Amino acid sequence: MEMALHLCILPILAPALEQQWGMLELIRFSSVVGVVSRIVLFVLAYVLAGIQEVLTHKQYVLNVCYNGLYAVFIGFLVAYTQLWPDHVLAWPESYRYRDALMLVVGVSNIPILFGLYAPFLEMQVAWIVAWIYLRFYQPHGTGLWGDASSSFAFAKFFPTVIQPFLAPISRRVYHAASTLRVLPVAMDDDMDLELHVSGLAPTNPRAEAERHRTMALSALDPAAPELAAGATPPAPAPSPLPHDTHV
Repeated sequence: MEMALHLCILPILAPALEQQWGMLELIRFSSVVGVVSRIVLFVLAYVLAGIQEVLTHKQYVLNVCYNGLYAVFIGFLVAYTQLWPDHVLAWPESYRYRDALMLVVGVSNIPILFGLYAPFLEMQVAWIVAWIYLRFYQPHGTGLWGDASSSFAFAKFFPTVIQPFLAPISRRVYHAASTLRVLPVAMDDDMDLELHVSGLAPTNPRAEAERHRTMALSALDPAAPELAAGATPPAPAPSPLPHDTHV
């Protein structure tokens, strides 16, 4: 059953990403998300097993088999959110890719609370790994990396009402991670990759303006009704990060 599901979903999601990135980057993205998610999941499983051992003298989480393709599929949804942040799906009505992603991630928390870890814990890890890669590390050539556009900020994945509260937390996490050289250090001292929702200017104003202009033009395109019916619109170019730090 799972294999049939994978064979149905993969040919649907992968071609649009291949068209935008090329085959090499698609393979690299899938490999990074799959491998890094498994490594993080391995460490997390032993941490949770230690907690379970203390509380219940059992280690249920170590008896779970995970399927790496779920991580790749969630990573694809994150990529769709980056490339087409405002595209509305034909079904369910008025849902964007970001909404679909967070619906899957949110619902997957429920089985975890009842001790059903696979593949739901893997989904929780994979979407964050995919976002970190696309936000900070995806190469665009000519020394540019990542996507600093405001629409792809971490807080933007969550409901509007909690974004002002989440932004300061993500800011502190970023500063701590960049201090430890886990994430790239911003070249501009005033640049905070996770403060776009709090009113700071985009890292690259010209690229951000061009991004919104492209999105506006696509909305006026005569093919807009066709796109609204389910076709994938052209993706606006991300706002790359100047990357001068090797982590």
